[in-house]
Amino acid sequence: MAGELPTLSTCTCRQQAHDGRAQAECSQKYIDSITRQTRQTYADAITLAQLFDSDAKQRPRVASEAALSALLGSLDRERLLANLQPELAEQRARRLAADKGCPTRRPRVAIVLVGALRTMLTMADEFAAVFAELRQLSSALQLFAVLSWRDEQRPPDGWSRNAFGQIARKPAREGGNRSAAPPSRAAVEATIAKWGMPFELSELDARSQEAHSTRLAHACPGLPIVPPGECERFPFPGVPHGCTRVQVQLQFVRVAAATALLEAAERREGHAFDVVIRLRPDLCLKGALPLLRFAVERTRCDSLVALHALDALLVYPRWAADAYANYWRSGPNCTRPSWALGCGTENEKRALVGWLQREAGLVAFNLHQVTEEVGWTSLALRRPWLACESFMIM
Repeated sequence: MAGELPTLSTCTCRQQAHDGRAQAECSQKYIDSITRQTRQTYADAITLAQLFDSDAKQRPRVASEAALSALLGSLDRERLLANLQPELAEQRARRLAADKGCPTRRPRVAIVLVGALRTMLTMADEFAAVFAELRQLSSALQLFAVLSWRDEQRPPDGWSRNAFGQIARKPAREGGNRSAAPPSRAAVEATIAKWGMPFELSELDARSQEAHSTRLAHACPGLPIVPPGECERFPFPGVPHGCTRVQVQLQFVRVAAATALLEAAERREGHAFDVVIRLRPDLCLKGALPLLRFAVERTRCDSLVALHALDALLVYPRWAADAYANYWRSGPNCTRPSWALGCGTENEKRALVGWLQREAGLVAFNLHQVTEEVGWTSLALRRPWLACESFMIM
């Protein structure tokens, strides 16, 4: 019909891949139609979520945990549900039907741990204590880890070529260790075993990193895949856009790999998880526990909101794992999953939040900047020379 707005079935990158003009026009019409729908349905929730990503002057004050809970509880579930992309809504409905709704038992929780090992081994006891707390909130807790600790190329965040080299070069008075060297797989497994939960560990070695880069190159033609070591020539934060973009997308290829481990475990063991927690290995978990507890307690298998703190952690319903893991397809010209909005577009600002909210329809609240307001400890990343003093990325 002339003038009919495009739908997901008529606007996918697979169908439009060989006609750039048609792809762009289709994408823009679809975005415009969703934008109009947004203003009518869930603009209040999106606006509120975006304010949590802004500075304190614009953000609503939440003077306590109870106030934050009430604010999130005021969201209109029917409007949020109407906003979900159709295929994701169907995925959610099928999962709830299989579980006969959300069970009244405590949730089955999967932890997705992804990234360079960095300082994780020095925080083994802290991780064990926090995971013991999380076990009290769940009926099952299981870990799926994709970690690198050998042959690492430096990401554009100020770390040396080998994550352990940074520790080795620091003097002892600053937390250095001249004998620091990459651990064995057995040492990493022994540390994780102390956390007291079933786990699966996949090592990001040179072969798997090459496979991930190849997957990214095939799915995102034209994306500037930077040769190994090339980004080393640029001092942080002056790395080229290509380096940053590729590193972020590779990070989420690995999130997708960990999610695949989770899915395989569900098929093998015959039960599904309800809630997923994504963590990075260098997060100071003790300080993050209040936020984690709050997020897990209010996230159910049918939740329509994800709660996160930048890329350090995210707590989300299991049905939304596909939307989160597929952020690796967010770059220009990438082949999108069939449910994704538009073709070949890229979110410029707050890209992960934009991907979840605009392309998947999942509202994501960044709680990183309100931790002190509600009485929690500020989040921090552990660095050899700063311990858990700040959320310094370098």
